[in-house]
Amino acid sequence: MGISCAACSGVTASRSNLEAVESHIDRSQLARQLAEEQRQRRRLADFLRQFDGSGGP
Repeated sequence: MGISCAACSGVTASRSNLEAVESHIDRSQLARQLAEEQRQRRRLADFLRQFDGSGGP
């Protein structure tokens, strides 16, 4: 017997939506954007490591 829940139907809908737009995705641009976001996260982490939690550098 399967489990039924409202959240499960959303997963199916999201998967269908992704399949519908997959052919329209510019994968090289997506890869560049993800790389830029990772770079920004690293820079932010480096910046935050400068502080020791006492409110100053």
